[in-house]
Amino acid sequence: MISWLISLQLLSIPGKTVFTGGKIPEVRGIELATTYEEPVQLELSPQEGVKDTYEWVLCDTLNLALLLPQQERAAFSVGRGDQINMTYMPDSALVPLAVEALNVAPRWVRDELFDNFQRLDSTYQEIYAQMIIDPPEERFRDEIAFTVAHVSPEILQDSTFDPELLLVNAELLYRNDDSLDFVDIVDYDSPGGDYYSTVRYRVQVEGDTVERELDPYYYYFYIVHPQLSDESPRMDEYVYNKFWREYLLYEADSGYPLLMEKIRSARLLWVVTDTPQVFPGGREFDSTQTALDIIGNWASRTVPEPASGNRPIQPNVIAHEHNGNCGELQDLLAAACRACLIPTTSVFTLAEDHVWNEFYDGGWHEYQVDLGFGATHINDPRTAYDHDHGGGKEVSSVMEWRSDGLVRTVTGHYSNTCSLFVKVEDLRGLPVDGARILHYSEGWYGGYEVSCWGFTDELGRAYFELGNLRNFYFHVNSPLGDYPSDPSGIIQIISYSQTGGHYYKTVALPYFATFPIFEPQEESGFPLYKVKIDVDLRYEILHGYARARRNTGDEGFYHTYCEKVGDVGSIYLFVMDSTNYSLYTEGLSFRALVGSKITDDTVIDVKLRPSGSSYFVVISNEENLTTSVGLNLRLSLYRNKLTEVAEVRGDSRIPELSVRPLFSRGKAMVQFSCGEGSRVSLDLYDVSGRKLSTILDGQMDGGDHRIPIDLNLPSGLYFLRLKAGPEERVAKFVIVR
Repeated sequence: MISWLISLQLLSIPGKTVFTGGKIPEVRGIELATTYEEPVQLELSPQEGVKDTYEWVLCDTLNLALLLPQQERAAFSVGRGDQINMTYMPDSALVPLAVEALNVAPRWVRDELFDNFQRLDSTYQEIYAQMIIDPPEERFRDEIAFTVAHVSPEILQDSTFDPELLLVNAELLYRNDDSLDFVDIVDYDSPGGDYYSTVRYRVQVEGDTVERELDPYYYYFYIVHPQLSDESPRMDEYVYNKFWREYLLYEADSGYPLLMEKIRSARLLWVVTDTPQVFPGGREFDSTQTALDIIGNWASRTVPEPASGNRPIQPNVIAHEHNGNCGELQDLLAAACRACLIPTTSVFTLAEDHVWNEFYDGGWHEYQVDLGFGATHINDPRTAYDHDHGGGKEVSSVMEWRSDGLVRTVTGHYSNTCSLFVKVEDLRGLPVDGARILHYSEGWYGGYEVSCWGFTDELGRAYFELGNLRNFYFHVNSPLGDYPSDPSGIIQIISYSQTGGHYYKTVALPYFATFPIFEPQEESGFPLYKVKIDVDLRYEILHGYARARRNTGDEGFYHTYCEKVGDVGSIYLFVMDSTNYSLYTEGLSFRALVGSKITDDTVIDVKLRPSGSSYFVVISNEENLTTSVGLNLRLSLYRNKLTEVAEVRGDSRIPELSVRPLFSRGKAMVQFSCGEGSRVSLDLYDVSGRKLSTILDGQMDGGDHRIPIDLNLPSGLYFLRLKAGPEERVAKFVIVR
């Protein structure tokens, strides 16, 4: 686990989550967000190089596909021995079985799977890799690979988590599918390893039965994933030795309905309508009811009493104890729907103390069972109780909790809204990724309560959809520090939010990362090598964290999740000599021939002068605090063709071209031979590659020739290039005065 996550503290109170270490939030000031969009800052890109007048010979190439974790780099030496060598690469620490598992997993999940494998120790890598390599049935492999990739490494290695749960989870998906009439799992096998599954379900639209196929994203995250919200998945003795996907369908206490017995009759998921549907509590089951109607009725009858006692969070315990408020009913409904292959999520209004569910059918729709043997609501936005839908509250925000812990605001489903954009920077104005933005508002029972939260992306940005007519306050947590610095301090940024308003706030943390500072370096001299660097940035993987609890009363722990995106964050390319590379690795200021932010497709040519040491190409992800980067890298090393021939000393002879100094006369004699009627050119260059003069250019008779050249030149290294028809020769000589 990342060290800065370990230090976070959490105090658990029945029914509430406290995000300030148990301290009561205190307003430390007012810094209202602006209502205009801040100007976009242009990013510097590599300048266009000067036209290349040299001819180059390819010496070596290197092609790599990299997953570069946050705060890591990859470095390569170029030049020495006409070779490219890997100097530093972060250890992926993948065991051989994990590599084999990556090769057989669906191609679309391999990046996140690689990322998660890197965060597991070798023992757990082998356990989960073997499940992917050798599943109980071939058709389970994609579901197992997805869960290994998207159940957090902290949960996968937790003492109460049974790894076999992932196999049981996949088996039960298909077992339950065989008994359900309104929905079917469909498997697709595409060329190139892109096989996947999803569900096809039946709904009624204007009296007609219509089949709809679910986008695979919703199948995997909202049906397959074994976690519901902030509970840690279990199937041990505490939950009666069964996973909820089995227990809720096939177990029932005496006098309570058996869900599988009731859901078998469902022929439709729901009857599609824009009008809210409300079914009274205590209704009888019958064969004409839709799946959502049946599951709501079952939940109301299984948990008929308001909450009392221990307030469980595990669905099996909730179903067995038969009491609960909105929190228990939310967990029970989410688990029952997913057991029946219905994509379902959990939504909540923390500051207003209410939670419920949504199901997906071409968009998210409200789903709630009222406590105390209550009614079932389908597609009814009134259940948030916001004033805009006839309720008595002004909802501050509504959040949706994806299974792995990622949350987003969905306030617009239930209230008039405004939007808030927050950007977090360090002291240098560089974006800070992975900063948690905690928003507060006045709580339903007084004081200040957390309304919603989110994490900044690879560009330091976070977006929120907030309710209208509310005040909002915020606190920023980051590996670079807090804002305000007082952990319990909050700052007001919106006063009485307006419908349709757009608010913008930039936060400058009073810290900066330890990434060293560099200055541009210019070199002069004849270029011996050229290195071409081609970087294709394929994706970035953002990481956030969320709370999980093992059972009732547990103070919980933080676990991480990942989200693959396509934008470009703070990824940098450097080219430097060996002296500056040593400074760079020591965290000291350094100079670089190239220091450039990498864009989607970065291609840079860099010329390197003669040197006794190597140069270094560095791809740096050290500026990012929580973001991994996937990229394709191609390095190509070229030698200047002018330097291919060995140096001429004294009056030694190079076949067809030689230089013989005649010091007494201040001249040198150039000797060469050519074929009959050749067009011959002879040019003189200095060490920088600048042409000094054309000595000869014209038709020549065949045979040997001797041409004198003036040596009235300063000390230094010089090159002669002879072209005779298609042939070319180079000689170099040194003048010492």
